[in-house]
Amino acid sequence: MKRTVLCLALCAVWPAHAVNVSVSVPAANLPVCPTGDPGQYVISNGTLLCVTQGGGTAIPPGSCTLSQSPNSATNPVQPGTNVQLTMQCIAGNPATSCNWTGVASTSCIVNVTPTVTTNYKATASNAGGTSPQSNTTVNVAQSTSYCTANDLQYTITWPPSGQVLSRTSGFSNQIASFKIVVPTTFVPPLNITHLGFIALSEVPGTPTTPREITVSKNACDFQSGNYIFNGTGFASVSPSVSFTVNNPSGFGDFNLPAGGTYYFNVRNSSNGVPACSYAACDALVDFATPNRY
Repeated sequence: MKRTVLCLALCAVWPAHAVNVSVSVPAANLPVCPTGDPGQYVISNGTLLCVTQGGGTAIPPGSCTLSQSPNSATNPVQPGTNVQLTMQCIAGNPATSCNWTGVASTSCIVNVTPTVTTNYKATASNAGGTSPQSNTTVNVAQSTSYCTANDLQYTITWPPSGQVLSRTSGFSNQIASFKIVVPTTFVPPLNITHLGFIALSEVPGTPTTPREITVSKNACDFQSGNYIFNGTGFASVSPSVSFTVNNPSGFGDFNLPAGGTYYFNVRNSSNGVPACSYAACDALVDFATPNRY
């Protein structure tokens, strides 16, 4: 089925004036118009547009950009971090829906949780048509593990009670690495002015031993130099650190953004020289969250 389209054209005669020209267009080439529209179309600047019930034309969304929050362009997010993607258009009529590549949604605001760096694409649509495709890349940080087969690896789960004890077993002159995942929602609610802490001591009945620590995005990391906290060269038999969450301007030794994965790394050494002269010099790890109070 073909439909008649009204085309307004300027005739190349003097004086210039508008004339009506009727052309036939296959129905498959017509834009999808709102339910109940008059079923008329016009050609404007080479684009086929619907005539709305108010007599105007529906103009496709234009000048669209795809933004992300948090912005991973400058600071890659940790794997699994929730990122909000928003399709915004500043030209044409407002979008009524968006079509995504790789996301099952028609909303123009979606949330994604990529575990690897991922490119997302979207188009915005309304009764007048569809915008050109926009895209954005969510950059995901990939951690490097410096652990060897002899090193000890543990996970400390963010405790509902606000504080938890962990300990090593068979810890001599290798590295012990404790993985900590900071949540994005907190119960009790997070007060960003509060401090959490991580403190080490010897397991009762074991020898006191000098220990060095780092906090890093990498497991068993005493070599990258890219630390969140660097305690190398400052050995202590009971080292400890304090930290905030989501408060980069707060006090404490360092701040941890919510949603990230971090590693508390420990070695029995002083200035890099192994310090455990026994079969094991095990440590207790006291981990307390800033939302415990």
